[in-house]
This record gives sequence, C-alpha cells and structure tokens, in this order.
Amino acid sequence: MVPFAVQASRGCSTPCLLALALAAEFAPVRPARAEQALDELAAWLVGARHDDPEAQLRALAELAGAHLEAVVLSSAIDDLLLDRVAFAGAGHPLLLAIACAEAARRAGLPVGIVAGAEGAFVAHRGLAEPLLVDPGSGALCDARTLQAPVSWQCCHQVAARILNRIGERAERVGHVCWALRAAELRLALPSRPRRASAWRPICAASAPG
Repeated sequence: MVPFAVQASRGCSTPCLLALALAAEFAPVRPARAEQALDELAAWLVGARHDDPEAQLRALAELAGAHLEAVVLSSAIDDLLLDRVAFAGAGHPLLLAIACAEAARRAGLPVGIVAGAEGAFVAHRGLAEPLLVDPGSGALCDARTLQAPVSWQCCHQVAARILNRIGERAERVGHVCWALRAAELRLALPSRPRRASAWRPICAASAPG
C-alpha cells in the first residue's frame, strides 16, 4: 500500500486510491478484499456502459439503493475507512459516494463526486441536466433543489472531507490519536487541489452552462 503522503503528492488520482491510502493510516487494510468488492459493484453497471448519460446515472442510483447502506457511527471510524465500507456495503455517505464513483469508473461510466454543505453526491460528466445520485439513499435529485451549491471534487478535496469527519469525531469522543493523525495527514494535501478541467461546475441556483 502506497503511503498517503506519497499518493497525495502524485497529483490527482482517483478518490478511491487516495481514500484507501488514507484508511491504511488509521487501521490495517485488506486491499484485495476492497478491490473484489468494488469489482462486484462495477459488474452491476457494465450493462449500462452504452446507455445514454441519464440512464447510466439511474443505473448507478439503483445500484446504490439496492447494494449500499448509509451508516454513520458515533464513536468509531470504520464507516470512514474505504476498505471496510466497500466490503460491508455500508458506511458514511461520503464513502459510499467514493465506492459508487469507483464502481462506475471500472464499468466505464464517466461520473464524478460533487459535494457541498448538504453532503456528497455522484454526478455524470456528460449529462446536461444537473441530476445527482444520493449514494446514501439511492435517490436521484436535482442540484437546483438543494439549499447550497455543490461543486466537483478532486481526490484531494474528497480526502480532506474524510479527514475533517475523522477529526470532528475524534474531538467529540476525545480520541487524541485520531485527531493528531488527521491533522498530520491534512498537511500532506496540496493547499490548492487540482480540478479536472473537463468537469463542469454544478450549482444549486442554476442549470450548468
């Protein structure tokens, strides 16, 4: 397993790779188990590879609704460690978004993660309408109905969100080691994360231009 700081320094990879490296900084990971689980999720999407963008997004929503479950723990962080979330099919919605995006990528569907104050979602890069998949419920929603805007997230931004959640939980339960480790790992992230230039921004106030 490539150390988190090394993986983070390699530029924008997939959120999955960086999230797996992050998980290894907090607990022993079983990458092969996670890879198998993600491949199994991807297999459910292969049939949608040649569908239109909206149909692909709907297939992803169905996958999330049928095979993933939103679980937010109060005093542990297993729901924020990707290898465990992928294997269990349950975890924090942010990690479910990563699992969905990675499964779609492996199936050849061009999606990405978007996020804002109301959480993380999965969106299609080729869809004109700002439809989003809520990975926690498997529901489709329109970004224009959200109270706050969302924007595309690179792997570093996604990792920062995971570390923020771990830090917040560590502070709440008084777990000093988690808090210090999360703070240390944040320093490995670039101060200005790169964005994939081909991705369109999505906002809650208006349709994409």
